[in-house]
Amino acid sequence: MARLSALIGICFMLVGVLSYTLPQQQEFYRLLPSFVGVLISIFGLAGIWRINGYNELLYANVVSCVMLLVYCVARVGPDLLHVTPTYTELIADLSVLGYALTFVHVARKQFTSTAS
Repeated sequence: MARLSALIGICFMLVGVLSYTLPQQQEFYRLLPSFVGVLISIFGLAGIWRINGYNELLYANVVSCVMLLVYCVARVGPDLLHVTPTYTELIADLSVLGYALTFVHVARKQFTSTAS
């Protein structure tokens, strides 16, 4: 799970930076997945390095991904109304949504397997 956290965090960073730099109009809120991705990848690296308290950091990663889910759902509507010819914003929102759902699903499976 720690490797997945680091990988998903890196993916969030890439998507956030690309969604900020590619469109003609650069909006600062497009960097939000990058900021959250930095935290998720740092917490994932803490798990790889076996730092004490990793389980609490894993919960923080899940909460961060749920916050990104809410962010993406809130952004998809306005992005559909103002679609650019390259669909950059919409593709970025959908990819963040996919990464966050994947992480939350895998974390849920791990939490339920350790609880039983």
